[in-house]
Amino acid sequence: MLRTIARAVTILLLLLFFGGSHAADFVAYPGATLDRPMSAKSTKVAKDTGTADEVSVFTTRDPFDRVTAFYARIGVEYEAAWARIVRKLPDGREIKIKVFVLDGKPDLSDSRRWVQVQYPFIGDVEMDGTTPRYRDVRDVTSIVYTFMK
Repeated sequence: MLRTIARAVTILLLLLFFGGSHAADFVAYPGATLDRPMSAKSTKVAKDTGTADEVSVFTTRDPFDRVTAFYARIGVEYEAAWARIVRKLPDGREIKIKVFVLDGKPDLSDSRRWVQVQYPFIGDVEMDGTTPRYRDVRDVTSIVYTFMK
């Protein structure tokens, strides 16, 4: 009996001390909804371009700041160049973007798992010369999980 308790305590201590050293797994933001058609479309584009093996797109009505705070607790924010560019929709709303690396890699090019949080959701962009034309704009925060095998 004492030996069983000692083993259980030892295992628990090992998990406590070394459990945090593993990379964070993806966790969908609580209450977010998987957008299956957009996930399939994004995965196809990612596979065709060789940028990822799987992409899952989720949306939530929760504010951008609340969603980014959630992912900051399980990943490390990455200062992506495209996230620093200030972009606005024709109606004046700023497009907000933050990227979080989930596997502990120092650079996104080395990472195999990351999340991009964006507000508002933009389903498609067409270029008219150098001017972007945003389509399928939704007043929700999007969570795009990208995975490389």
